[in-house]
Amino acid sequence: MEKKEFDQELLLELKEDLKMIKSLLSKYENLIEGITVNKKLRVYDVLTFDEKVKLAELELELLTAHSKKEATLIKKEIDLLLETANLRYMKSRGNSSNG
Repeated sequence: MEKKEFDQELLLELKEDLKMIKSLLSKYENLIEGITVNKKLRVYDVLTFDEKVKLAELELELLTAHSKKEATLIKKEIDLLLETANLRYMKSRGNSSNG
C-alpha cells in the first residue's frame, strides 16, 4: 500500500515538472520566433518603396517560375536585394553610432 502512495506522489510530481518544462519550452520557442521575425522586419523596413515593389514582383515570379533554373535565378536576385538593404541598414547603424 505504501508503494502505491509513493508512486502516485511521484507521478504527480512528474506531471508538474512536465507542465513546467512545456511552459519553458513554449516561452523559448516564442522568444526564438520573435527574434527571427524582428530580424526579417528590420531588413524589410530598410527597403525603399521601389525595392519593396521589386521584392513583391520577384516573389510573385518565384511562385510562377517555369523551371528550377529560373527559380534559382529569382532567389539569387531576391537575396541580392535583401543583402543590399541589409548592408545599407548596417552602414546606417554604424554612422549613427559615430555621429
